[in-house]
Amino acid sequence: MRILLISGIVFVHVPHDPQTSPFLGDNGFIDWIRVFLGDSLFRVGVPCLSAISGYLLFRRGLDAFDYGKTIRSKARTVLLPFLIWSVSFLVLVIIAQRQGIAFGYLPDAANATPRELVTLAFAIESLPINVPLYFLRDLLLCLLLTPVLGFLIKRYPLATLTVFFVYAVFPFPSGIFLKKSILFGFSCGIYASLHKINIRMLDPYAEAIAILFLAAAVLLATGLYWTGPDFPAWLDILRSLTAICGIIGSWAISAVLIRSRLGMRLSKLEGLSFWIFCAHYPLLIAFWMVWNRAAHPGLYPLFYFATPILALIILVTSHNVTKRMMPRLHAVLTGSRAGSGSGSPPTKPGKDGTSPQGLVRHTFPKGKSDTMTKTISAPFAALAVLIAALPASAVAQDASAGTSFVDNFDRIDKKIWYISDGWDNGAHQNCTWSKKQVAVQNGVLELTFEQRKAGKRDYACGEIQTRKRFGFGTYEARIKTADGSGLNSAFFTYIGPTDKKPHDEIDFEVLGKDSGKVQVNQYISAKGGNEKLVDIAGGGNAAFNDYAFIWEQGRLRYYLNGSLVQDVTDPAKIPVNAQKIFFSLWGTDTLSDWMGKFDYQGPAKMQIDRVAFTAPGEKCLFPESITCTLN
Repeated sequence: MRILLISGIVFVHVPHDPQTSPFLGDNGFIDWIRVFLGDSLFRVGVPCLSAISGYLLFRRGLDAFDYGKTIRSKARTVLLPFLIWSVSFLVLVIIAQRQGIAFGYLPDAANATPRELVTLAFAIESLPINVPLYFLRDLLLCLLLTPVLGFLIKRYPLATLTVFFVYAVFPFPSGIFLKKSILFGFSCGIYASLHKINIRMLDPYAEAIAILFLAAAVLLATGLYWTGPDFPAWLDILRSLTAICGIIGSWAISAVLIRSRLGMRLSKLEGLSFWIFCAHYPLLIAFWMVWNRAAHPGLYPLFYFATPILALIILVTSHNVTKRMMPRLHAVLTGSRAGSGSGSPPTKPGKDGTSPQGLVRHTFPKGKSDTMTKTISAPFAALAVLIAALPASAVAQDASAGTSFVDNFDRIDKKIWYISDGWDNGAHQNCTWSKKQVAVQNGVLELTFEQRKAGKRDYACGEIQTRKRFGFGTYEARIKTADGSGLNSAFFTYIGPTDKKPHDEIDFEVLGKDSGKVQVNQYISAKGGNEKLVDIAGGGNAAFNDYAFIWEQGRLRYYLNGSLVQDVTDPAKIPVNAQKIFFSLWGTDTLSDWMGKFDYQGPAKMQIDRVAFTAPGEKCLFPESITCTLN
């Protein structure tokens, strides 16, 4: 029943942004359903499909296993489709981005370095641009390790599986694998095959097991919904454990469904399941691009439930057309053993209900998929043309812009804030954003910079941003900045390609090389050059200071400690797109002319005592607000 698992994966990969995150709970039960499907129920597919692959590989025993023949076979049935789907999608993305399409929806392939392009294509160091294909990448790695895995599981099964279980469930580094559960699932399949485990012995209890598994998925989804998106460590462990238990749970559900006539028909759709897996993500991304140009974020639930259905209709149709009109191409793209003519009958399932062809055509982790075939490229290209033809929004402000609020940082409210973690903003930044550098101490938000290996950088730094966007109104923050040449303490608003909008920005930045001045600036469609330096009496690092700007249509005013320090009235120099609020502390080794030569003297700290946004026409939110004085 791989077709059901992989069709479910389409729901896992329906795109969203922080503004439409299910963990905000804006849509109540609908958001819980999204968590249940995308973060609980269908996450079981990776270990389950891995187990099937491992089982089929050794079903004739260890002595009969031919490593050379297996590698040659899998080069045709797994490696070649992986390369075609991945590289063709990467080429398509590069072409689109060079036409100004798809920036912010996918990695910047058009400007990537050769090393980054290799990883985007082949998942050498991290996820490929066609993200679901990381499953094929890890599966190929398991195949290369089969002699070692077979020996260990045959001779030391309990010890080997225990080690792999701990590796998969607990928060250990992933090492050479991108998804740790793939190794454990694959090894479980080998164990069942080599030790002659009767995989049908649970069939009499299939209904009970299926109910227990679904109940566990419901409980997990509830826990994730209430604590996400930054789950506590213990819940993340339970999440991994539930996914692994899904090996048995998925088998039980399949054992129930296979008894029906529909189940028997679905079990024969192996080629279609592989096609859906490889081709669904480009369609979802294309739909997401169209949706962001044409629809209101408040209608996102409609997008979530309609898009997978539309994608499946297109994928089933394109699969059938390609199989009928271009059978040899279809055979290559779906990993068939031979490019037989259209008259070749489908392979019958074996006695255990699995395909006798060795490694099954399946996969399904989280991600991105690809297609250079005419039938898949056609709808994607058509959607790209549609996107290009759609006019950019003429509305100055998003109708869904956030409402007035004040946050005194008694805690980090995860419904308001998203903590940047695990990446950096480019080569100019010498630190990696880390959630460990963001904390609340005694009612004050602290962002820290310290020397600590994080990602590809030797330093770790902190950033926090709102999940929602905010439009015209008054923005205020009470801040104490960090010391240190080469450091930047920033309070700003921003929207850009990552949010499918032009780059608009409004800045307060205090550079650690001279904490006695603050730089104000704004960007309109990525065009800056509006900098002004303003003196801070006593210095930004010595005490808390109040920074504010009032953003109106046709006017932008900057305030420091209640005094007007910059008044912009030229409409060409005033952003129009609603933006997210950011606080960040970061460093550089390269922008020395602006930020000073980087000179690490120990951990640095930026502190935020309060932040507020007041929508136009509303009364002031706290006594010290500048809106109380001006109104």
